[in-house]
Amino acid sequence: DLRALAERIVAAHAAAALAQPLAHGSLLRVAASLAAPPRQLVVVADDSADPLAAAARGIPADVLAIVTPAQALALAGAGFALFADKTRRDGRATAYDCRSFACRLPVTDPGALAR
Repeated sequence: DLRALAERIVAAHAAAALAQPLAHGSLLRVAASLAAPPRQLVVVADDSADPLAAAARGIPADVLAIVTPAQALALAGAGFALFADKTRRDGRATAYDCRSFACRLPVTDPGALAR
């Protein structure tokens, strides 16, 4: 919903921003960020020092969240859809790599995190 709102605002002011870019720097920065789909990386681990969490810190993402299973559940319950159904798999830390608001299959191997 917020992304759609940002797109409407940028569209409404695009002509003015292009005509006077120095006066509309923030709007143009938002427009540039909307040009690429967002990447969200969620790691569910008992320990923030887990090798999977460490590998995730090296991945360029718009959002990086390293949470415990209890935190993921609480955030999902509070209405943060990004954390819905995010759990550890087979008792191991698990990473969820989401792009354009769709998540790839979860991974537990640090080497499997795609760049």
